[in-house]
Amino acid sequence: MPLLVDGEITLNQSLTIIDYLDERYPGLRLTPSEGKQRYLVKALAQDIAIDIHPINNLRVIQHLHQQFDIDEQDKVRWMQHWISKGFSALEQKLTPIRGDYCVGNKVSLVDVCLVPQVYNAQRFGVDMSTYPNIDEIAGRLNELDAFQRASPENQSDAT
Repeated sequence: MPLLVDGEITLNQSLTIIDYLDERYPGLRLTPSEGKQRYLVKALAQDIAIDIHPINNLRVIQHLHQQFDIDEQDKVRWMQHWISKGFSALEQKLTPIRGDYCVGNKVSLVDVCLVPQVYNAQRFGVDMSTYPNIDEIAGRLNELDAFQRASPENQSDAT
């Protein structure tokens, strides 16, 4: 779970943390401050963070296993199903607005939300060739130093 402690404030939700950082450090904005792109970025980020991610979260999978005794194969099918449904909708939305990244040619909040979800999709064997926009954008993002440093393999507390 992400946690930001900055002086007297402690925040624990990713989108709120990024919103706070955008306001506190405006030179590094991940969400445009105004205009159509601001709302496209926020809506697409929420598509990922609110619609796709929660039902593929570790707590949900653990609950399915504990309460309904699903096996590893059922777990993989669950993950593939829900990630694929979310990615299908996202893929269509990206087609008319994408550039090098999800919304144009500047890294935004959508891209920050996308990369971990693509990592999860790959981990569970989702066929990414079905989502060429998502796959290409994620590949480009994963070449950037900041995304490489943030990858799970590069975290000292990753297990």
